[in-house]
Parts: sequence; structure tokens; C-alpha cells
Amino acid sequence: MSLKSRLEKVIGGYPDKVIALMAWLWTLPTSLLASLLIAASAGPKKASYLFRGIVVVQPRYVWWFPKRFAGMVLGRVIIVRNINWFVPESQWEQAFVRHELHHCEQGLYTGWLHLPLYLLCCLMAGVCYGKPYRANWFEMTARLAAGQEVRP
Repeated sequence: MSLKSRLEKVIGGYPDKVIALMAWLWTLPTSLLASLLIAASAGPKKASYLFRGIVVVQPRYVWWFPKRFAGMVLGRVIIVRNINWFVPESQWEQAFVRHELHHCEQGLYTGWLHLPLYLLCCLMAGVCYGKPYRANWFEMTARLAAGQEVRP
């Protein structure tokens, strides 16, 4: 079942624009945080673009972005290390796009609570498994949705 049909079940047949507005408002605080981080990075390196209602951007300087991360989702903004990965040609790039889009879907459910919940899951995974990223519930479900290997 698609996200749109799941939302329609909950919201009850509202027009797409109303659903999009509600999703935008629900994720606004984390989207604003992404905008501040991009501004702190001296703006986007390449032109940002809209992908299924989600802004995809590659910051100019990513001093705050961990080197081992390929992408990060904050609200309705996907921050990527290389924007060309979002035009998938290889299987890895296709899995990367599905992985990041799943994080956007997670953000629709958790809204402005996404970042605190994600960090809480990192803490729990770090304490329980010693792997705050690999054993994080958000990451494991995104890997599952992307068809990537899922193990803590």
C-alpha cells in the first residue's frame, strides 16, 4: 500500500494539495533545520531540485556532515554528498535513492519528532549493540525498503 493511500485512509479523501500542505507543516521544524545547515555551508554547491515534492541539495562545504554518510534527511530536505547519485544509474544509486526516500516517509509519520526519535534510537542501538548507526531502527527499516542488507 502506498504512502498516499495510507494517508488517505487516515485523513479521508482530502485533495492532494491539502495532504501535501499538512505534510509540509508537520515536517517544517526539521526542514528549517536543514535550511540553516545548508546556509551555514555557504549555500548549495549545485542547484537544488525538487524530487517528488522533496528538496534534494548538495551543500558547498559539508564540515558538519560525517564523511561516511552519503545522504541525510531532515524533514522534506535530502542533503547529499553527491547530487548525481540522485539520478540513479547503478544498483547502488537506486538503493541509495530508495533508502533516502524511505527516511522521508518515516519523517511524514514522525514529523518534527523525527530527529529526537532518531537520536534516541541511535543511543539505544549504541547501548544495546554497540552500533548506533547499523542497529538503529530507522536505518534498518530504510535498508529493508531499499533492498539492502539488514543486520545490526
